Amino acid sequence: AKATGVLTRIAASVHSPPRRALLVASAAHPRALYACEAASMSVDRMRKLRRACARAVVNKPRTNADLLFSTSDAVVADPERRCVIQILSSFATRFRRHQIDGPVVRILSLYAAGTKRAQGPVAVALRALQSLGWSWSRGDPSLLTAANKPTISLMLTLLSYIKQTFGEEMQI
Repeated sequence: AKATGVLTRIAASVHSPPRRALLVASAAHPRALYACEAASMSVDRMRKLRRACARAVVNKPRTNADLLFSTSDAVVADPERRCVIQILSSFATRFRRHQIDGPVVRILSLYAAGTKRAQGPVAVALRALQSLGWSWSRGDPSLLTAANKPTISLMLTLLSYIKQTFGEEMQI
């Protein structure tokens, strides 16, 4: 609700679309995506938020959000991309600080065996990774793997590189 008001004001502003995209990313995303790394957002809610962000950037009621966010400088205003990056960078930070590999291994092994559904922040991170075609390494949960891509270590890789890699994965 708070983000909707901000997006309406941004759409009515006299700024250019690239400047509006930066305003959306800095003013609306923190309100709309608060705690998205702890609990997943519904697909319908994310779709509505993407449409509202696209409308705020170009100030036109019928805007194709997928096209806008994949082919222009407005990619910074894409809430779905921002949410995935926020989830994965937050998870990497927690992994480094608290050495949470034990609980992650336990949850992932139960999930892989089909005995338990993954829940909580691990499930949110798992869904974000799977949406991009990545997964956790079976032996070491600090390693992220994908077909035909270099392995990323959550413990050793710079957070800026993780953000850049997954940000590029979101672009078409």
